[in-house]
Order: sequence, then C-alpha cells, then structure tokens
Amino acid sequence: MAVARFLFWLKKHGLGFVLAFARKIGKPFLLNLRAARKPQTAERATAESAPCRHPLARHPFYLRMRAEDFFTYGEIFVLREYDFAAPEPVTAVIDAGANIGLSSAFFASRYPRAKIIALEPEAENFALLQKNAAPYENIFAERAALWREETSLRILSPGGCTEFQVTEESGEGQTVAAVTVGEIMRRHNIARVSVLKVDIEGAEREVFADPSAWLERVDFVAVETHENIKPGCQKSVAAAMKNFKRTSHVKTMMGSAVSTFSR
Repeated sequence: MAVARFLFWLKKHGLGFVLAFARKIGKPFLLNLRAARKPQTAERATAESAPCRHPLARHPFYLRMRAEDFFTYGEIFVLREYDFAAPEPVTAVIDAGANIGLSSAFFASRYPRAKIIALEPEAENFALLQKNAAPYENIFAERAALWREETSLRILSPGGCTEFQVTEESGEGQTVAAVTVGEIMRRHNIARVSVLKVDIEGAEREVFADPSAWLERVDFVAVETHENIKPGCQKSVAAAMKNFKRTSHVKTMMGSAVSTFSR
C-alpha cells in the first residue's frame, strides 16, 4: 500500500514534489517505503514512535517508523487535505477515522476554541492517537467506530495497517463499540456540529443511509467515499447531502474521493 501511494503521488504531483516531501520528513520515509509492517502490540508501537513538529500543529506529535504514518503526515500537513473553509465560528468537530490523531491535531490547532471529538476503532492506532492528543485540552479521544446504530463491530484490515474496516459479521479479531453521530453529540453536550469529517473506509455507506436524526444539526461535512471498497458509498452520501452544496470534490488514490459539503 505504501508503494501504491508513492506511485500515485509521483503521477499526480511529479518527481520534484515527491523529492521535496521526502527531504521534509527525512530518511525514515525512504527507509520505510520498502518495509512491511511486522505485528506489534499497541504499547510497543507507541513506545517506538518518534516526535515530529509542523507549524500547523501547536504541539509536537509522534509518528511510528513506518511509511504509512509518514504518508498520513503528508496528506494532512503537506497536501493539507483538511485545509477547507468551514463556516465560522467552528465550535465542534467530529473527526471520524482519526487514525493516529494528526487530523485531530490539525483541527485543534486551527480551531483552538472548538471541541474536537476524535474517533478511531483500531487499538494500535488509538494508542498513538491518545499520545498525540494529550497536549490538547480540546481533543476528546474515543476508541469507537462511527456507524448507523450503537452495536459491536469486528475490525478487518484487508488493505494494510492504515485501512481498517468494520463489519457486523462475526469472526476472529478485534471488536469495537459502534456509535452514531447523535450519540456522540449527546455524550459531549454538542448542540451543533460545525465540521463532520468522515474517513471510515466504507462505513460511510451505513452512516449516511439514514442521517435524519442528526444531519439537520451539522453545518459542514468532509467525507471520503470508498466506492472501491464498498459499492453504494457514493449513492448513500449523495442522497444524504442533497440539501447541502458540494464545495469541493477531489479524487484520491485507489479509487476513493474526498468531497466537502456546506449549507
């Protein structure tokens, strides 16, 4: 997957951009392009992470010495995928699919008075998310998966360590609690969601299938649709967002696309 991302960036942005990016994040990026991840415990992976800094984050953050984390860094801090113009004032952000917390750190730094709810289902990613969120008083991290209802889901990893999916099917592996947007709002006493960011590897199909209980209380949505993973994602999101204005639509690698919607 890391090699696929490298080739995609090379095609989209050119060799000059890729080399500049490699210089920016340093030698570990080049070393880890060829490295396959070995199984690790959440504690070991977190302990082996290295501190980094970027002007768009108020505090240092930690990356594991693997290519996937450096690509996530590049998408958020170099390509600035979430540098969109959300309606002000931004008071509450739900970051669904927060991974190791870089997007949450970006949001918390850009909107220091906003409450940032960071949701991540996978245990190892969540351990590092907690570490990266710790310096921010306005980030509230939960190990949970965003879904259409409150239930228990099983975690799958068919595409590598950054592309965890959830399923209702029984089987072996990690399980995680599933929550709805409405339940997150209730838990954190949020009247309106200023920004709902959704990158949940296909579960957006279920989340947006019937958003009637909460969508009227959301002002801005940034969602990555994974039609290549789960057919029907685009149709589900499009139907839910019919009363919103689509403000951007950018195709990404491997067949997904990021769209933003505003009232």
